[in-house]
Order: sequence, then structure tokens, then C-alpha cells
Amino acid sequence: MNTEGHPMMHRYVSIISTSPASSSHDEIWAQLGLGTGWERALRTSRASAWVWSRAPSRLNHRMLNAMTCVIGLDFAARSDVCDEKDGAPVGLLSARWGAYVALRVDPDSGAVSVLRDPSGRIECWRLKRRDYDIVFSHYGDVIGQNPNSDPIDWQYIAYHLNNTWLHGDRTGISNVTEILPGEELVFDGQAVRRIVHWSPGQIAKDSYSSREEAGRAIRASAERAVSAWAARYDRIVLDLSGGLDSAIVLGLLRRHAGHPNVVGINYVTNHSESDERHFARDAADLHGVRLIEQTVSSQTVGRRANFSMRLLRPTVRLMSLGYDELGGAIAEKLSAEAFFTGSGGDHLFFDNISTRAIADYRRQNGFDSKFVATAHELARLSKNTIWNAFGVAIKDCLRAAPQLADLVKLQNPFLAGDAASFSDYERFAHPWVVDARSHMPPEKLRQIVNLVELQRHYWRYGRGDIAQEVHPLISQPLIEASLRTPTYWFASGGVQRGLARDAFADLLPASIRERRNKGANTSHRVQMMLRELPWIRAMLLEGRLAAEGLVDRTRLEAALQPMVLSAGADIWRLTTCLTTEMWIQQMEADHRVTAPERLAG
Repeated sequence: MNTEGHPMMHRYVSIISTSPASSSHDEIWAQLGLGTGWERALRTSRASAWVWSRAPSRLNHRMLNAMTCVIGLDFAARSDVCDEKDGAPVGLLSARWGAYVALRVDPDSGAVSVLRDPSGRIECWRLKRRDYDIVFSHYGDVIGQNPNSDPIDWQYIAYHLNNTWLHGDRTGISNVTEILPGEELVFDGQAVRRIVHWSPGQIAKDSYSSREEAGRAIRASAERAVSAWAARYDRIVLDLSGGLDSAIVLGLLRRHAGHPNVVGINYVTNHSESDERHFARDAADLHGVRLIEQTVSSQTVGRRANFSMRLLRPTVRLMSLGYDELGGAIAEKLSAEAFFTGSGGDHLFFDNISTRAIADYRRQNGFDSKFVATAHELARLSKNTIWNAFGVAIKDCLRAAPQLADLVKLQNPFLAGDAASFSDYERFAHPWVVDARSHMPPEKLRQIVNLVELQRHYWRYGRGDIAQEVHPLISQPLIEASLRTPTYWFASGGVQRGLARDAFADLLPASIRERRNKGANTSHRVQMMLRELPWIRAMLLEGRLAAEGLVDRTRLEAALQPMVLSAGADIWRLTTCLTTEMWIQQMEADHRVTAPERLAG
């Protein structure tokens, strides 16, 4: 795949020898045929790395010493970051934060370690060959090295159709796995060890002592994150939806970071559920920034999002809704260097917290003097009675650790055969969730599940070829502050994200601070799918999922009728099937193109 015309952030390739019989790194690099625009970042006999060195990348790389390279960007740098006790730069996790992958060759043993920062901001995938491994960010750069003639991992696809976010290291591609955030892989000859250095369950145990302390920590960590990222760019475009999270980012950009060049974009469709212009205007007026109100029409939306990066898992964003293309054009016109978003706020400020948080309170405090007041606050938030909250707490006293299937509670109605009953969550689920479920209270466990889901926001799309895409809230300091906050405090005042509304009150216009509803784009999606219905029917009824027996053609046929589709029933499960089919067809086409190179390798 030729990506020469698509400069991309944090694009890198690392080659790690696992056998004395391995070809030279220069020879393997030549086989990739990636052309110019690359810079050698690490050169040793056991591990080598190359990074994409052209704009718009600003993450760059640097050497900690002759044998250790950090690809990406880390803040609050210190010199004493290498922990020589176990031969890995694990000191990065406490001394620094940011977006990075660290590679180190132990000078004594020759073991190679790859460490990924806990935010997971930079993609980190592993392709296994017989005598060497490739660790990389963009599959298109290494696809010709995959020795498998059938690239699709159909067991993972069946799991994905049931659950699109609770994944561990498995991907949709055979022979490719993910090095997870906060994890280190140590290559010692042909042996490979996984070491988990950062776990949300462990962070959550060190909770704040008061709601006030939690609010101050969340505010301070958000200020630190936004300021650090903003200092990297002269011209920023912000997705200003009119919601709470993007308004907080705007306030921090202007009042705390003092950034002078921020332009907001609000996307407008012809559906009232997604019209948030007056909220975005209030935020833009408060902070004195220009607001571009960009109309998005379903008539101008393509079938496939225009982006050069090949993703290792399917995602609903494969189906273009128009935002990325229009945003990219605006950023190019404004010569913007980065897109900033409020992504992550829903997860880190814990939107949609439920009455189950009273069980968290009971486990930490028992039935103390504040139990009734907390139960009342949570009951108000979820529009339940206080007796419902009492019942939740009592049931939790008697309940064993939940099964992963209980956490998911999903079943795609369009699945058939083995896929319809596929429930091997233990095999595919993220270890953060597997490890935490036995000792975490129920709502804190759901917060960790949300943190896994958050990783999907990093999968970059068409506009990422124009400028960097930055989600400043999804930074290690704020992630850790959120985890250390007991769940029931997030519902301060009996409202969703009440703690965040209090902590950032001075940055928000009254209309957003007091807002209780959220915008949605479901109607926009339905309208686009109705327009593309003949193509969608052909994709799903005659596609690879149907051929593999993973979807039920009869149920799909019934759902793919204009009246049924217009009602929006099961629209998200249907979208999951469609975008998974799109992903499979694109990936198989890519592998057919690179088959000669793969066989020659």
C-alpha cells in the first residue's frame, strides 16, 4: 500500500530479531519498500526503528541513551528514567506522561523491551514472523510481511459483532496482536514475556479522601494536560459541539493555557436532536473565539470514510458521516496544525453513572451517616426512588463477582450459527477488566470498562492526514485522577457529571453548565443509510459475513426495509454488521494487492 502521499502522525516501524537466523534489519526494511520520508531512530543488532519524519508529525523521537529510544512525546521529562533493575525504562510511567512507545535493548542480555504509555495514544501492534517481529503503528506499512494467506481472524470477528469495545490484545487480523497501554513486551531470544506495569484497578485503590480534593485534582490534571498539548501548536481547530466536554477544553485552552489562535467548528445537520448551535455560540462568545457552523448533509456523505490508515479492528467510523471530510477541508483552509476535541470527557467525568454507585459507597463506607444522603443523590440522578437505591446496596451484599457476560449484556440480533451464541469473553476481553472484576465495586468496574472503550477514540480518520488529532482530556494525569475519584462523587448535586460541572464552573456559560441533555446523530445516520439502502443490502446479504455464516440473512432482510430502518430499531447493531463487512472487504482487497510481496518475503 502506498502511503507516501499521506503524512501521518506517530508513524513508525520497529524490527526486532528473535533468532540468530534473522535477516539483517536493513534487508527487511528494504523489503517493506516504504520509500523516502523516514528517519532511523534506533540502530542495534537486536532492534531497529524508523519514524516518519515529515509534517504534520510533531511527536518525533529521542534517545534516552545509546540503547533506549522514545518514539512520541513525553512531558515533565527527567533524566533518571531508566530502571536498571529489570532492564526496562519503566521509570517513564512515573516520571513522565504523554504519548509514547519506548524501545530498549539491554546492553548485557540483549533482551529487547517495548513499553507503551498508559494512555495508549500511539498505536502499538505486533506482527510475528518466524525469526523476527515487527512492532508498528500503521498496518499498511507492514502488510506485505504478514505470512498468512487468509488475513481475517474470524473468531475475533464473531466476538466483535457481539461486543465492539471490550477487546484485549486480539485484532481482526491473524498474526497481529496489540501491545496494550501500560504494558511491556520483553523479547529475550524466542521467548516473549508480557509485564503489566500500569493497571487502572491498582490506581483506583488509592482514592481521594474528599469530594473537594477529587474536584481540585481533576481540575489541576485537566489544566496540566490541555496546557501541555496546546503548547505544541500555533493554530488549533476545536470540535465545539456545544456539550460539556468540548466547552471545558475551550475554557482551558483560552483561560488557563492562554492560547491565542483557536477556532471552533460546530457541525450542523437538519435534525433537531443534533442542533447544538446555541450552546456552541455561548461557549465561543464567552471565550472570544471564532465559531464556524458547518452544515453536514446526508446527500454529500460517501459510503466509506476517506482515510489512508488501515485499522486493525472494525469500527463504525468506517462509514463516513461527513464530519471528518468537512473538518479536514476547514483545517486545510485555516492552515491548522491540530484538531482538538473533548473526546474522553463522557468516560473520565463518568456520564451516565447509575444507582449502582450506591453499592460502591456501601463497600467503602458501610451504612454510615452519609449513606442515606448519597442514596438520595443517586436516586435523583437516575430518576429512581431512594428505595431502589437501598435495594441495589442490599443485593450487592449478596452478589458474587460478575461474569464478563453480565458486564456486556449485549446480543446482536442479526448473528447466526456459532456467532449468535459466541460468549468467550474470557478469551478476548481486556485484562484490565478480567483482573478487576473480582475486587472492584460494580460502578468502578464499569468505569474501567469505559476506559477500555475509550481507546476507540484514537483510531484516526481522513482529517488526520491534514493535521494532528489531539484529545487532551485523554491524558494519563486526568485518567488517574478520574480513577482515584469514588464513583458516587461524580454525581455531585444529583446530576450527571456534577463533579465536573462544579470543578470547571468558571469556564462554562450558564447554558452549558445547567444543560442536562445531550445531542445525537442517530437521525443523520438513518437518513444516510436510507439513501444508500440498495448498496447496504448488497453488502450485507451477499457479503463475506453471510458467506461465513456469521449473520442471519432472513433477519437482515427484514431489518433492511425502508419503514423498519426509518424507525431506527437496532440501528447500531446493523451499523456494526455493515462496517465490519466493509472492513473485511477492504482488508482482503489490501492483502490481495500485496500477496506477491508477502510470498516473496
